[in-house]
Amino acid sequence: MKELSLHIERLLLYHDCVVVPHFGAFVVRDSAASHSEQEDLFFPPSRLVRFNPDVVQDDNLLVGALRDERQCSIADAKRAVQAMVLDLRQQLLADSQVDFGSIGVFTQDEDGVLAFSSCQAGVTTPRYYGLDVFSMPRLTAQPAASHTTLQQTARIRHIRRHDDITIRISRRTLRTVATAAAIIVLCVLFSTPFHVNEISEQQASVLTITPKAEPKSEPVAPIEAPVEEQTVEETLPITAPATDNYCVVLASSVSRKNGEAFVSRLQAAGYASARIHDNGKMLRVIVDGMTSEAEATELAHEMHLLGGEYAQAWVMKL
Repeated sequence: MKELSLHIERLLLYHDCVVVPHFGAFVVRDSAASHSEQEDLFFPPSRLVRFNPDVVQDDNLLVGALRDERQCSIADAKRAVQAMVLDLRQQLLADSQVDFGSIGVFTQDEDGVLAFSSCQAGVTTPRYYGLDVFSMPRLTAQPAASHTTLQQTARIRHIRRHDDITIRISRRTLRTVATAAAIIVLCVLFSTPFHVNEISEQQASVLTITPKAEPKSEPVAPIEAPVEEQTVEETLPITAPATDNYCVVLASSVSRKNGEAFVSRLQAAGYASARIHDNGKMLRVIVDGMTSEAEATELAHEMHLLGGEYAQAWVMKL
């Protein structure tokens, strides 16, 4: 089953139609780029697959690809294709649903009516490789300011630029200056006294001044070391940022039935947080639970490497 879907997926890279003998034809049509006005999202062009059970005539594309891979004859390649188709029909009878790789899903009701739901992301093609969904919010028009308002604003800025001068002095600098001034005052007060001889113009006599007993100077208390610099500005409280929620989108604009089937496959593959996201206008299949864009981008990259129906995964913030 997997071998058959892989061969058809490779052929659809370069062909618009691949016929499976005695089963039906897979036809590809290009879908133009689109824009979602509700979410401001731009979707790249893609290739969507449709299944036509009425076209069963062999075009030798599938048989030729199988012959080249197995290095066998045309007859052996046709028998191998018939065996794959028989296996597909038996699985539909047993399970009523078959996952056909990245192309889509086959379902069969109790009356034997066969239905095909293509992957919403489309099949891979070199023409659209690397294109991804991106968001571009609309620009809001700002009201134009009047000429008088602009002149008044420029005048106020000019006055503030020349008249308002703010000088900031840290507490450490103030303490250092105060300490130096205290040292100078102490040195002047407790220095050794000196005498001055007064000389009179009429009398050339020297007046001797008897020095008084000098008071004992008490030891000067040690000067405290300057404390660390503290700015005058107060520290504002920091508010913890709110936790964001990111997800990886795997399909958009899906029906609820197809979306639930896709979610079941994702959960079976190990993505327990897969679910349907309904914004009221569109249904999407997402895998959420990521708190950062980097974590969601890493998961989307891992899905791109898996290929198939994961190849068109992209990141969205909820």
